[in-house]
Amino acid sequence: MRLILARHGNTFLPEQPSTWVGAGQDLPLTPTGQEQAVAIGKWLQNQGLRPEAVYAGPLQRAQHTALLAGQPFGLQPTLEPRLHELDYGPWGGLTNDEVDARFGPAARANWQRGVWPTGMGWGSDAATIAAEVRSLVHDLYRRHSWADVLCVSSNGRLRYFLQLIPGAFEAAVHSNSLAVKTGHVCVFTVDENHLTCDRWNHNPVGSSNL
Repeated sequence: MRLILARHGNTFLPEQPSTWVGAGQDLPLTPTGQEQAVAIGKWLQNQGLRPEAVYAGPLQRAQHTALLAGQPFGLQPTLEPRLHELDYGPWGGLTNDEVDARFGPAARANWQRGVWPTGMGWGSDAATIAAEVRSLVHDLYRRHSWADVLCVSSNGRLRYFLQLIPGAFEAAVHSNSLAVKTGHVCVFTVDENHLTCDRWNHNPVGSSNL
């Protein structure tokens, strides 16, 4: 199975400050975000990737991205709760500076290093998210073992797919490449007992090479 992971498109206009948007902030795509979603679908076509199905978390930014990216293939997104954005609790809606002022800079720095900020009021926990991701990949492989599949989620959730490959999560932390940007894609090859990451945080706009 070729598993294509995509982060939803942009949700902030150029004049707006970027804030933490998680499960509690259901923002729509901006026009740029919609263009990013369309670009994902075009990139898949250019690569000869033809998803058999597209799955997305429940928030409108993920659903809309999945809808636009799946249009070239005649696909409607299927709701998948295990692709839901993380719940950033009281961090939601705050800028980085506001998070640092209220909770201390160490908490956000730890998250950038891949460490779940415990005691900060976030929903769920790292072990639960990792288990959900593992079970999702297992189920997708059972349904689509010889096909391409597109999944649309968020930056916080996507990083946990790297934990399915020994050493990959730690390597991304070491190289400061853990985050997936809006509208970017990641590509995994999945077989029954083995995963490889073929592409991580790849910008599909203006790109033709897998």
